[in-house]
Amino acid sequence: MSEALLVVEDLHVEIPTRRGTVEAVRGASFTVERGETFALVGESGSGKTMTCRAILRLVHPPGAITRGSIRFQGRDLVHLPEREVQRIRGTTVVMVFQDPMTALNPVLTVEEQITEAVPRSPSPASRRSRALELLRQVGMPDPERRLGAYPHQLSGGQRQRVMLAIALARRPALLVADEPTTALDVTIQAQILRLIVRLQKEYEMALILVTHDLGVVYQVVDRVAVMYAGQVVELATKADLFAHPRHPYTIGLIRSIPSVDRRRRLTPIPGIPPDLVGLGPGCPFAPRCAWASDECRAGEIPFLRVGEGHWSRCLKALQVGAAADA
Repeated sequence: MSEALLVVEDLHVEIPTRRGTVEAVRGASFTVERGETFALVGESGSGKTMTCRAILRLVHPPGAITRGSIRFQGRDLVHLPEREVQRIRGTTVVMVFQDPMTALNPVLTVEEQITEAVPRSPSPASRRSRALELLRQVGMPDPERRLGAYPHQLSGGQRQRVMLAIALARRPALLVADEPTTALDVTIQAQILRLIVRLQKEYEMALILVTHDLGVVYQVVDRVAVMYAGQVVELATKADLFAHPRHPYTIGLIRSIPSVDRRRRLTPIPGIPPDLVGLGPGCPFAPRCAWASDECRAGEIPFLRVGEGHWSRCLKALQVGAAADA
């Protein structure tokens, strides 16, 4: 059986600060298959974005990948020379960053920014033609006129469409979309999400979708990795995750989803996320967990298989699952 398109194993990312070392990613492991839609889910500060930046080798000093491997198409990106990584980044692996308001260069036109990403061709006219084609594919209104526009002349949704056009210019094998609907209104969020899913199918590429919105996850993804305090705490298919969650944090996320049923009250997760500087032993979710015991606070929590393709970093996964299924 051939290896998955992307294999992340025991990934660690650390960032030195004056207060101490921030353990931004702690032993993350997962795979992404060719053509798959994969989600990284968790609250702010859980390590989702840093994991994605590590995949593209965009962890800037003093931060560093301190352990683990990231194999893309069989090559370990962690140990590749920077020159080789640059040939992959922006061509076969691309990332759409979460804030379209600041991601584009304010002094270059839309045409200049898209044609920078278009493979070199014999004439400027052919590159312009390709840029125009890409704008049409991402649903940009009046694309001919938008080619000459600057980012400040575009709405948030239009800027995100330009970002997608740039990302698709090289027909990548993997698209990483880091909260692509941030700062957009609800109607535009839905449009951008549908657009990303459509383009993924048209280009036959794998997609890593970073989000804290489980409603989005339920609509579009195949498999989900739930992150907390820099760790992947649960990994499952979308169907299994929502029907049979096996980690207390996942259950908390699901129970906090708003419902149209007014009789059902939201159940917030108690407490606050942990400080990632100097995390002690045991489960980082233990201070917020109703099932936690002394055993949970004592040592490293293994990633346990709890079903076919379903993993949980919880010693009480069976008890948690029984309560969730009840």
